[in-house]
Amino acid sequence: MELNKNINISLERIKDTTKHVHNGIEFLLVIKGSLTMEKGGEVYYLKPNDIILINNREVHLIKGNSDNLAVVLHIDSEFLEDNCNDFLTKYYICNSAREEQQDHEKFKPIRQSLTQIMLLMFKKDFGYELQIMSKIYSLLNHVILNFTISKEGILAGKHNVDVRMDRILSYINENFHEDISLSQLAKDEFISIHYLSKLFKSKVGVNFSDYITELRINHALKELISTDTPINKIALNSGFSNIQSFNREFKKRYKEVPSEYRKKNKVSSPDTNPEVDEVLPQEDNKLSELLKFVMSTEDILSESDILVPNVQIDFSQEIETRKKGGRILRLGRFKELHNHNIREQITEACKELEFEYIHFEEFFLVDDDSVKDSVLYEVTNLYTALEFIVKSNLKPIVKLNIDYFERFNNNREKIEEYIRRSIHNKLIFIKTNYGLKYLSTWSFELGGTNFVDNFEYFEIITGIFKEFNDDIKIGVSLSDNLDLEENDVSLLRLLKDKGIEPDFVSFESDPNKSTLSTDINEPNSWAFENYLRNQILELKIILEDHDLHNTLIYVTNFNTLGGTGFELSGTFFRAALILNTILSIDEPYVNLSYWLSNQAYENTKPGMAAEYRVLSLFINGLVKRPVYFVLQFIDKSGNNLRVISEDMKISKENNAYYIMVSNQYYYNPLYSIRENYFSINRKNIKAIISGIEPGKYIIKKLLLNKDHGGKFELVLNISNTKFIDQEILSSLENTNRPTLTIFERDMSDGYNMDINVSSNAVILYEIKKLNN
Repeated sequence: MELNKNINISLERIKDTTKHVHNGIEFLLVIKGSLTMEKGGEVYYLKPNDIILINNREVHLIKGNSDNLAVVLHIDSEFLEDNCNDFLTKYYICNSAREEQQDHEKFKPIRQSLTQIMLLMFKKDFGYELQIMSKIYSLLNHVILNFTISKEGILAGKHNVDVRMDRILSYINENFHEDISLSQLAKDEFISIHYLSKLFKSKVGVNFSDYITELRINHALKELISTDTPINKIALNSGFSNIQSFNREFKKRYKEVPSEYRKKNKVSSPDTNPEVDEVLPQEDNKLSELLKFVMSTEDILSESDILVPNVQIDFSQEIETRKKGGRILRLGRFKELHNHNIREQITEACKELEFEYIHFEEFFLVDDDSVKDSVLYEVTNLYTALEFIVKSNLKPIVKLNIDYFERFNNNREKIEEYIRRSIHNKLIFIKTNYGLKYLSTWSFELGGTNFVDNFEYFEIITGIFKEFNDDIKIGVSLSDNLDLEENDVSLLRLLKDKGIEPDFVSFESDPNKSTLSTDINEPNSWAFENYLRNQILELKIILEDHDLHNTLIYVTNFNTLGGTGFELSGTFFRAALILNTILSIDEPYVNLSYWLSNQAYENTKPGMAAEYRVLSLFINGLVKRPVYFVLQFIDKSGNNLRVISEDMKISKENNAYYIMVSNQYYYNPLYSIRENYFSINRKNIKAIISGIEPGKYIIKKLLLNKDHGGKFELVLNISNTKFIDQEILSSLENTNRPTLTIFERDMSDGYNMDINVSSNAVILYEIKKLNN
């Protein structure tokens, strides 16, 4: 990827090269596989993390294994001459593969610079060119200070010889397509042809004839496989005197004539290079290798501070009270309630967080394996689970997938028999044990992939429900991630035509399943910011177009970023993104759902665990995930948060003042495998607080960041071991939580607060006046 005509950095898969030279210097950082480099008469074996600098006009050869990857930065001599004074007058021994330089601290800044420049080129944020140039100047300065040896010192007595060879090689590389002879070169240099021949072989490693032939073959090869130029013209363009000599030299190296080679290897791109494959940003699997390397290498990326203008916070202004939609706890399958650990998680969540509903499915399945062969066993389990729901003060939302009825091959008699055996009997059980008033608090969500074609099932089921209690809420589940152009519109039109007005509609919002999640050309998440909010607004318009003006919306699953695969969608710390998404949904008709745990999700979605991870409250036992703490922060500060800026919200609740600070930083999922792939983009904010009664106050600071409440990767690794026990879980539960800091301040004359918040962290300040 070219920054300008003088600087190029690329992520390369390096194949074998012939001996060659560069006009300028080149840095090479191996991130995967291995390379063998020959330069200066020495051979070096380069493994991951190794760095080597190739000097200007330094002859070298590279051999790569079958699966290597390297970051390569080339800075040409024109840039160095114009910007770095006498940089090219020095020789640099910068090679971590040399035994005496292995693991040297001096190489760390070079690794940092190369990886940062490479990622900035992929990322292309506003002003990235200036950032890159700053890092290049810093890199060159580091090399000058730490790796410089004068040419005179290292080449004592041979300086004039190298200047001469530089001149000769430069001329050959620029004019190889012309008729160049050794005798003419010797004449131009005022030396004998015999002396030049020996000098060339000693410095380059091959004789003059072989060197120039390799240059011509490489040039011809590129033109051969990437253009339709006639072969005889390619031969002449490359400096061969005739087609016969070209065919002879080509076959000597590739074991077939050029015409045969072209048939097998012709490519469409005119920029194909036979020696080096540059990895483009679209090749996300290769870029992921770079990111994994960064993650596994300490201190690759440093923090960068973002200064935020002073923020004025006036608590004397009235904060509007607004009604919010209910919060849904998504369980998964109904039989999860038989699991002691699941019940313990629900109890913990309901004790600390404000949940109104519990969502589950597979409630009506007759062939549920929990039924066994005993009716008494089934009834006992059903009663125990329902008692737990009642005790938890949760209103059930039951999902019923009408695709299940396809097993009956449209046999209406069998379908009605199934309804009588399952749905009807369980409704009778609830009515008998808890009464019709309690049954009216239930909601039933009907959906399926062939909803419109099987709409008669919907009508049969709703008829049964309404026979019991007309207050039972019945809704429809729209397609995954909304298909408002086709399937969902057809369903809503059908409901309108039949005069049916559902009590609610539900859908799952997940950028993983969006076509946007595959668009990885833009490093930042322009596609994912406000993703859920935009879906809700679009859905609301469609509902109103179908005369559904007051319909509730249940979002039964949501995520903040796209990216399939566990690494891309699960481990990226995103507390501020979660907060931003939740607070962006302030309409009272929208109810958001939160998965209880990944275990519950994986049990419900068998075979999907390896592909998608969801935002859940727990990961294992009572070990909590960041979304849990985000909800705690919201509940503690009250729902009536007033927006002060993008980063800051405030509220007054129970004689306390609250300041919620976050640092939303969206990445494209391709770049979000681990947060430390990029500079942390830490924000420094000065908050000027006024409008509170003068006096002394206690300030509590709760910090949620990747190290305090966000140690998901550590928890996951331990959770996946076979030896996890209650002691380990208890330790993780106690250590993986936000930090609490308490301090006292006199606010008689207001107060200025300096706030430092790292990427995607959330801080909650609680300010309470001390009692006199």
